[in-house]
Amino acid sequence: LPMLADKISQKQAYHRDILKDLGEEPTDPNQTMILLLSHFTDSIGKSIDGKYTYTVMRPDPNAKPQKKASSKGVPGQTADDESGLIPETTSAGAELFNVFQKDCTKKLSMIPADKNLKNLKQVIRGTSGVQPALFIPDGVFNTLILKQLDLFDQPSEHAITKSHQCIAEAIDMIAAKAMMRYPKLEREVVNISKDFLSKQARDAKEFIAEYLEVERSYINTNHPDFIERYQVAAALFAEPDEEKERLKQKQNPNHAPLSNTYLQPATRENALDKLMTKYLKGEDASSEERANKEAELMEKLLIHYFCIVRAHLVDMIPKIVMKFFVRRLSTHLNSILIKTLYTEEMIADLVQESDRVTRKRKASSKMMSVLLEAEKLVSDIAVGRSLH
Repeated sequence: LPMLADKISQKQAYHRDILKDLGEEPTDPNQTMILLLSHFTDSIGKSIDGKYTYTVMRPDPNAKPQKKASSKGVPGQTADDESGLIPETTSAGAELFNVFQKDCTKKLSMIPADKNLKNLKQVIRGTSGVQPALFIPDGVFNTLILKQLDLFDQPSEHAITKSHQCIAEAIDMIAAKAMMRYPKLEREVVNISKDFLSKQARDAKEFIAEYLEVERSYINTNHPDFIERYQVAAALFAEPDEEKERLKQKQNPNHAPLSNTYLQPATRENALDKLMTKYLKGEDASSEERANKEAELMEKLLIHYFCIVRAHLVDMIPKIVMKFFVRRLSTHLNSILIKTLYTEEMIADLVQESDRVTRKRKASSKMMSVLLEAEKLVSDIAVGRSLH
C-alpha cells in the first residue's frame, strides 16, 4: 500500500503540472486576447533585457562528425548528425550582444585598413601635373579615402541583417511559448510582428546607408582625432624611428597606426624648427626619396582616417539597432497587434484552443479524478487494516 500510494501521488503531481501549464479553458476571449498580446510584447522587452529566456537547439561544438552512407549511397561520406544538436538557454539581449561583437565590431575590424592602397606613388605623380604639390595633394587624399570608405557598406548592412534575424528568431520562440494553446493566434501575431520588423530593417539599412553617405560627403581633415597639417609637413623631413615602427606594426599590423614623428604630441614650433633646421643646413633629398616619403605618408594618413570612421561605425550600428528595432517594437508593436487583431470576427476565430490542447486537458482532468478515487480507496483500505 505505501508503494501504491507513492505512485498515485507522483502521477497526481505530473497531471497537476500539465493542467497548470495548459491553464483553464478561456471563458472571456476578449480579455484573453488582450492578456496574451500584452504578455507577448512585454516578453520581447524582457528578453532583450535578459530577464526572459528561451531554449534553442545549437550545434554541439564538441561533437565529432560521424561518417555514414549518404542518400546517394556513397559509403564513408560525412553527413550531419542530428544528435549533434544541444539545447541552449539564451535571450534576445544575449543574441544581440553576440551580433554586436561578432558581426559588427569583429567584422569591421577585420577589414584591412590598407586594402586597395597600392601604387600610391604613381597615383600622386599622376595627379600632380607639371608642378608637383608643395605637400600632400588634398584631391588625391579625398579620392582615395572615398574608395576606402566604400568598404564599410557591405559589413554595415550585414550587421543590420543579422540583428533583424536575431530578433525575428526571438519573436518565433517567444510566441511559441506564450501562445502554444492558440496556434491560429500565434501565426497571426508572428506574421504581423515580422512584417513590422522587416519595415524597421529597411529603415535601419536606409539610415546606415545615409550615414555612410554623410561620411563620404565631407572628409573632415580637421577632425580632432586626425593628424594636424603642420605635423604632415614635418613628417616629410623627419627621420623615422625604424625600431619603434617595426614594433608598432608587429603589435598591430592591421590598423597600421601612425608611428613616425608626426604622431608625437609635438608643438607647432618644434615641427617648424625641424623644417627650418633642414633648410638652414642646406640639406635636401632626391625627388625619388621625396616621392617615397609622400606615398608612405599618404598611406598612413588614409589608414588613420579610415580607422576614425570605423570607430564611429562600431559605436553607431548598435545604436541604430536599438532605435529602429528595440525601441520601436516596445513602443508600437502592442498597439499594432491590438488594432489589427482585436475585432469580433478575429477574436472568435483566433482565441480557440487547438484540438490537441483540449484533448490533453480532458485526459489529464479525467486521470486526476481517477487518481483521487484511487487515493481515497487506498486510504480506506489502510484505515480498515489498522482497525483490524
